[in-house]
Amino acid sequence: MSRPGGEHAGRTDTDPQGAEMFQYRLQELRRAELVEQAETYRLTRRLRTARRAANRSGENPQGRVSDPSERFARAA
Repeated sequence: MSRPGGEHAGRTDTDPQGAEMFQYRLQELRRAELVEQAETYRLTRRLRTARRAANRSGENPQGRVSDPSERFARAA
């Protein structure tokens, strides 16, 4: 049965342990977000490095099709 005045009637906002727990949960969420961002950043860098290495070695099937010297017709 609910109390008059709402679910939290009679409760004070001076609950230090509750406030500390709330702050702790916020910090946990923030830490999880930062860990996820860092992992995404590392994965992106690894993929970028691998793509560059593949481009340099000529193993990239979607890389440059023609040699830069073949782009323009020779002048007569």
